[in-house]
Amino acid sequence: MSPLADAPPPRMRGVAIAKAVGNRPLRIVLEGEPVVLFRAGSQLSALADRCPHRGAPLSLGQVRDGRIVCPYHGWQFGADGVCLAMPSRVGDPAPVTVPRYAAAEHAGVVFVGGDGAGAPRPMPDGLCLIHRVGSVRTTLADLAENILDTTHTQTLHAGLLRRESARRLVRPEIAVGEDWIEARYPPQAAPSGLPAFLSGGGYTITDRFEAPGVASVTYSRNDRIVFAARFHLTPREDGHVGVVAATGVPKGPFARLQTFVIGLFMSRIFH
Repeated sequence: MSPLADAPPPRMRGVAIAKAVGNRPLRIVLEGEPVVLFRAGSQLSALADRCPHRGAPLSLGQVRDGRIVCPYHGWQFGADGVCLAMPSRVGDPAPVTVPRYAAAEHAGVVFVGGDGAGAPRPMPDGLCLIHRVGSVRTTLADLAENILDTTHTQTLHAGLLRRESARRLVRPEIAVGEDWIEARYPPQAAPSGLPAFLSGGGYTITDRFEAPGVASVTYSRNDRIVFAARFHLTPREDGHVGVVAATGVPKGPFARLQTFVIGLFMSRIFH
């Protein structure tokens, strides 16, 4: 038996911010294949970004009456990928379909997966979230490792997250599952910059990677989350890795202000 035979199916990938999928088609790349996202009314749909007629990208077309319209000959496809109209054909359209992908939406992020892909692990409830998208010219492994690497922050982000003069010896707890691994750091490892803004310190930090491409960082105190960040990483065909990031703090009277400042802070760290 193959050593991978008992591995769990991959989870759906976070590929876009939900509010970016609206009246215009949105092109993304999943496992090297172009996919078009659109909404048929309130229904989210993900289809292969290629008209079966002449290969034109459906993402260059338009969404009309809940259908995506090919920009080349005007063929129209429903949310299920079935062709519903062929303007240049007399009579009913031929039985043609575009391959469809599983699509879901959670906590402001759109997730897409192929056959057998599992549902995404949900973000914690009760958070005020902000979302950002971007890309980095690197590999998924390098980007995920950078996000979860705590020891570079005292040097590269000196003064923003940690100070080299405040180094402490800590011993993280490591846990491993079928498709994930995480490190849980004691409060002594908490950085000095962002936690101070989040009203204090003494946080337990949990860094986690989930296959195929989710890196998450969580700060908690007394088993209550005070900050959470999740980075959905998807390789693109141009040598970049697409990033859909969701960061949040518990809902409250100052949550919007906190998330705004955190957004500025995270942008500075990212750049």
